[in-house]
Amino acid sequence: MVTADGRINLDSANGRMIAGIMAVIAQWEAETTRERVTRALEARRAQGLPTGGGKRPFGYEADFMTVRPEEARVIREVARRVLRGESLRGIAADLDARGIRPTAGAKRWKPTDLGGIASSPRVAGVASRQGKPVGKAAWDPILDRKTWEAVRATWPSGGPAGPRSARPARACCPDSSSAAAAGRR
Repeated sequence: MVTADGRINLDSANGRMIAGIMAVIAQWEAETTRERVTRALEARRAQGLPTGGGKRPFGYEADFMTVRPEEARVIREVARRVLRGESLRGIAADLDARGIRPTAGAKRWKPTDLGGIASSPRVAGVASRQGKPVGKAAWDPILDRKTWEAVRATWPSGGPAGPRSARPARACCPDSSSAAAAGRR
């Protein structure tokens, strides 16, 4: 039963039944909300519209659609330099030295973030889901498709960070294997 102060008395069969019903209704409500939001996002993707959320993408205004010309020039420059074989670390250092900043108030460029921008489907005018292209976007591209594909081809995984499983594990100590072996003796 529900008490006068709104709490459920779980000491009785009726109280446990009410709690169970309330839990089922809450689960149903959460699932229908998730389904409705998913349908709305899929409809926006099908139309090539941004799904929103997150920080403003470098190269675009806060509406996620309008190209920022000064940032678009930087993305095109990065793509040209990557295709010439320059390192992302060197490009990032140069942008930092020139006072060109990433979005969201970051003070410095991270090489992987820079490469992620240059290889993002967004900059080619391609709508994507979880980084995978799903169709033509409603916003204008910054890079032409050929340049974007060439930039992506410079990394076997399609992005600068590479697959996580291919990264070597780091030891926590300079000689952790011998320290572990010494502890077993």
